[in-house]
Amino acid sequence: MANYIKVIEQEWVRPSYWKPIPNDDNLGNKIYFTFAVIEGIHNEFGFRTGTGSIIDWGDGTSGVVSGSSLGYIYKTYDYNTISGNTYQLDDGRNYKPVLVECEITTYQGANSYYFNVSNGENFVMGSTNVLEIVSYLGTGEDAPSTSTYLIQIFANSIKIPLVQRLHMKSPSIDTSYQSFSYMSNLKSISLPSNIISASQNNGGLFQHSNFNGYNFGDVNGGLTQYMFRYSGSFVIGNITGSLPIGTQLFGYCSNYRVGNVTILDCTSGNYMFGSTVSASIESIGLIDMPLLSDANYMFRNGQLPEIVFTDCSNITTAIDIFRNCLNLTKIILPGMRIGFDIKISNMTTQALDDMFNSLGIADGTQVIDVKNNPGSLTCDTTIATNKGFSVITS
Repeated sequence: MANYIKVIEQEWVRPSYWKPIPNDDNLGNKIYFTFAVIEGIHNEFGFRTGTGSIIDWGDGTSGVVSGSSLGYIYKTYDYNTISGNTYQLDDGRNYKPVLVECEITTYQGANSYYFNVSNGENFVMGSTNVLEIVSYLGTGEDAPSTSTYLIQIFANSIKIPLVQRLHMKSPSIDTSYQSFSYMSNLKSISLPSNIISASQNNGGLFQHSNFNGYNFGDVNGGLTQYMFRYSGSFVIGNITGSLPIGTQLFGYCSNYRVGNVTILDCTSGNYMFGSTVSASIESIGLIDMPLLSDANYMFRNGQLPEIVFTDCSNITTAIDIFRNCLNLTKIILPGMRIGFDIKISNMTTQALDDMFNSLGIADGTQVIDVKNNPGSLTCDTTIATNKGFSVITS
């Protein structure tokens, strides 16, 4: 009878029964996967990489990638013939872990390696059974004109990747389109500081994933709509770059923080940091988006204590911009010309007066609703009414 082992840990530690991954040999051409061969399913693993690359499948077999420059290679594991103990995934399924090693032997393009793991239409469905990715590809430096270190795992709400650990030595230069989506099982993350680069196509990057509190650091360029949409538990440093339409950049995310945001060409912040049903942004730094016109739902459901803009003079619509932002103690909106609601929050008398002082001249008939704040009944509404606004306090 096989031995069945279930490990439950409060803080993630790499399981001792996973085969050890060799140390980085600094040749920049190795990548490793711990793959779960699961009982009772079709266990196929495959990827696309350079011709001649050597694969050790971890079960005593190996393969070589064929093709003109890039090729596909696949492996179907037989659960019953894999040696070793049987363990259990968190969902109770039995599995046996194998360690897969790929040594890439040929460059693609100018001194670049290419590597793609996917369960997309043109790839194999078992790729989401990967438990661990450790990539030593590349030099660890950013060289967008000469380097391509690409790891993609395309997934969806049905095929959730099992990946618990993700380590990348070098960023994905060239494209990161839809990479690392639906990774809700991540426990250990180590990424290069330039993982988000202006040289990439980052559409859909990091969507629907949980990053276990990971700090991505500063982001300089490479911004796209929907990039982190539906993800949670992460920290972003200061954000700078070009993003004319910022719709849902962090839309529907939960439990995250960002630093200063400087996007000088952004005109739409619709749901940029907002959510409809779950906890949204916890804190944000100074917001410098002088061309912003659409601020609808921008911070909805956030736990923010402060929101400070540098220039709101171009905002023309701000439906529910602060809806359910219950913890706000400071709002500064320089030049704001339209009305908005900041009811049921935590704004004191001084905070409301400071907010009124920051406003511009009202563009026609505009109403500001500040009901149910600590300072609602004692704030100086004449500051706003002298600028043409009507103020509702009760």
